[in-house]
Amino acid sequence: MNVTAAYTVRIAAPLEAVFDFTQDWSRRAQWDATVTAAEAIPGEERAYRVRGPMGFRFVARYKLFRRPERTSLALPDFSWPGLRGGGGSREYRVEEGLTVWTQTNTLVLRDGLLGRVLAPIVGISLASEARKAMEKAKALLESNGADFSG
Repeated sequence: MNVTAAYTVRIAAPLEAVFDFTQDWSRRAQWDATVTAAEAIPGEERAYRVRGPMGFRFVARYKLFRRPERTSLALPDFSWPGLRGGGGSREYRVEEGLTVWTQTNTLVLRDGLLGRVLAPIVGISLASEARKAMEKAKALLESNGADFSG
């Protein structure tokens, strides 16, 4: 059972700055409350061990990294028993002088009663957390609190 949420923001900051800031896992906790820490997995290009609130953990592995326009990643390993995996994509483009950033996230719930019961709750939470995180990243980028120099 899949749960998907998408959200788009328009940001008054350069395309490359938005891409670089939002794809820098060492800075992700600054704007995404679902991430408390992330570390690169040694020997793997663009793969990260990620920790979230209350001990939640997952692995993020990029499948596509096309700076500054698009990324996609797989989330093959979760510490939460209700999830089997997931993934997401990020798209960036310039429109009317603004960077348009669209994020689509999918979580795959385990089959059975637990998955069916949790699906609506997980869907609402997934959409809400993405919106809050992206709006916070937007505020940081527009105030230059993200420091475009990286």
